Amino acid sequence: MKWYIIAIKKYATFTGRARRKEFWMFVLFNIIFGIVVKLLDDMFGLSFDKSGMMNGGVLNMLYSLFILVPTLSITVRRFHDIGKSGWIYFRFVLVSIIATIIWISIIVVKLVQAGISLDPEDIDFTAMKPAIVPTLVYGLLLLVVGVWSLILMVRDSQPGTNKYGPNPKEGEDFVQVSE
Repeated sequence: MKWYIIAIKKYATFTGRARRKEFWMFVLFNIIFGIVVKLLDDMFGLSFDKSGMMNGGVLNMLYSLFILVPTLSITVRRFHDIGKSGWIYFRFVLVSIIATIIWISIIVVKLVQAGISLDPEDIDFTAMKPAIVPTLVYGLLLLVVGVWSLILMVRDSQPGTNKYGPNPKEGEDFVQVSE
């Protein structure tokens, strides 16, 4: 739990390094709190309509907004810890966003060309063969980006001091958070 609190205290700190343990403990507690928030949304009837694309609620949305900046900052610091620029993370995100836009565009064009209605109530999934190849390429691209980022996130710290700061594993001062 202390690692989660440390990450929250370093809310918007994009400089320095974050070791594996700090990053993965933050991820673990973030998942746990996300599940709790989702259950609270369901319990208090705050969930959004389940027929739409949103599958959360008011509390889930507020928690997601709260945790967005700390997630970005700890991820950038994790990249720094392995000697990589934090901008790599934003490249991953940018590639995923661009791929999603291209994929949606291709699917819409192919479905319109095939004369298939885009109304969700009228979609005949058996007639969606034109969408199979772009969907597979899109999924493969996101899989490659995901696996690559996972491999980077599980790598050990770069030994010694790098251009982003001292190795947090080589001293116990990493648990101290500047006030």
